[in-house]
Amino acid sequence: MGSASLTRRRWTVVAAALVSAVFSTNALAADSILFRGARVLTVSGAPLDPGDVLVEGGKIKAVGAHLEAEGATVIDATKKTIAPGFIDARSCLYLPNTERRDRGASADWNVLDAIDFTDDRAPRVLAGGVTSAYVTPGSGASIGGRGAVVKVKPTDSDGDRVLKSDAALELAISAGGDVASSSLGRLNGYLSLRRAFSDAKEYRKSWEKYKQDLAEFEKKKKERDEARQKRESSEKKPDDAKDKPKPKEDKPPSVEPPKPADKGSDPTGDAKDEKKDDKKEDKKDDKPAEPKLERPNKPAEDPAKEVLVRALAGTIPVRVLADRADEILNALRLAEEFELRLILDGVGEGGRVAPELSRRNISVVVGPILRGSSPSVSDLWFDPRGPVTLSESSVPVVIASGAATQRGSSALAMQAALLVGQGMDRARALRAITLGAAEALGVAERVGSIEPGKDADLVVLDGDPLDTRSRVESVYVDGQRVFSND
Repeated sequence: MGSASLTRRRWTVVAAALVSAVFSTNALAADSILFRGARVLTVSGAPLDPGDVLVEGGKIKAVGAHLEAEGATVIDATKKTIAPGFIDARSCLYLPNTERRDRGASADWNVLDAIDFTDDRAPRVLAGGVTSAYVTPGSGASIGGRGAVVKVKPTDSDGDRVLKSDAALELAISAGGDVASSSLGRLNGYLSLRRAFSDAKEYRKSWEKYKQDLAEFEKKKKERDEARQKRESSEKKPDDAKDKPKPKEDKPPSVEPPKPADKGSDPTGDAKDEKKDDKKEDKKDDKPAEPKLERPNKPAEDPAKEVLVRALAGTIPVRVLADRADEILNALRLAEEFELRLILDGVGEGGRVAPELSRRNISVVVGPILRGSSPSVSDLWFDPRGPVTLSESSVPVVIASGAATQRGSSALAMQAALLVGQGMDRARALRAITLGAAEALGVAERVGSIEPGKDADLVVLDGDPLDTRSRVESVYVDGQRVFSND
């Protein structure tokens, strides 16, 4: 067989495989799907048992009992549980290891510039019921760049994957990871962030002054130009009295004898010319002097400071990695001084400052709950009961996988189950990986609960989602079945 023929055959096989993958993934990408008779955990309200969920055009159309939909694909979900798709609030899915920014970055670094949506780990994450993830640039850098919330889909799925870009600006007071720290080092971390935001305030002031000065310059320039135009227009206007010609008189010409020149007179007439010139100069001096205008100097643009200015304005939240109690308190001081929208990350000793966090109603992201066999420095400050204490104190708790590995998101439900084992209320634990995470990440209008109008991101299980014996049977993202355990 010739090489050309072999090449064509290989391409035919590849094309067939791609077509097969597309059809298998979108096997239930119907316009309308009706899940009937399931135990529906809406999260935003009371569970429905039994309940129905109607999906149309990738959105949840209706939730209730005994729903009907003509032409819909009906799925018998009797004895099944349907929950909202899980949301991992700290993940490194789709982020190559070479692109992580654990030890140095800048505020203008955007994680979307590094994300690789062809990552083959997505199916395993979907098998864990995770349908959305906040992808972080890394951890440990004082200013670590901006994270984004994305949908978890197979590489052949349709639709936009980005739920929210610029979801948060990553900051760190804690050393995190395996880096040892001291009280002086942690204080320097806080002071470094404080200097950065102080510089950003000055940067913002310089631009505000420039814009104000520029507006004043443009106003005065316009006034000057209008005054000049008005003056020039009046100078060109003819004077009727002066320009009107005098009538001629029919008188014979008379000749007068020359008069003797007076003493001191100027027979040449130069003196008269000088007087005329003096009058012309006097006329020129009568014109009002125009004000001298100078365009203000434009400040140098700084993309990193621009992002910090957005944080100061509250248009982008800041996520501060802080594990120890003193780090958490410094993060609170930073947010209060600069009026930042704060999300706390790590909070290993959060239980010690639970009243402060509760009073300020600040969301905290905890995880991983399941720690590895090789403990890091941050593990020394982690209290497994801390998230339970925070939850009992009415602090909005969000559970995350911790972004240790790209596949770590697949164990998100297990992380929540471990906290239930520590005493956390089951409903609060489920909320911490669904609606609570969506609210903290600013995407609750799209995902996080089973409500009409939201994206049809659903997990179908054979039992309770936080029971480690339960199995994920199928997962839907935007109404498309993206995973099946059949």
